[in-house]
Amino acid sequence: MGEMSGGKELSATERLHALSEGWTEIQPGDTLRRLAEQMVFRHGLKAMDALQLAAAVDWGGGSGRGLEFVSFDEQLSRAAALEGFRARPST
Repeated sequence: MGEMSGGKELSATERLHALSEGWTEIQPGDTLRRLAEQMVFRHGLKAMDALQLAAAVDWGGGSGRGLEFVSFDEQLSRAAALEGFRARPST
């Protein structure tokens, strides 16, 4: 977690804004929270990782079948693969 120069930070921020045009945000509600609790117990995930995976499962209509899940966290990637996602980078 090094520091970025002003130019690199601006470039990264601009790329983030451009990417945000193409993503869908899933807001946490009661159903998503219950699903996240299941992910904690099923996969031993931390709360925020469980919410991320639960949101992906919800977005996928209840399954990760045929969908990609990107994470550089090994435990989260393994859990995503167990939920049917193609984890990237592969575990």
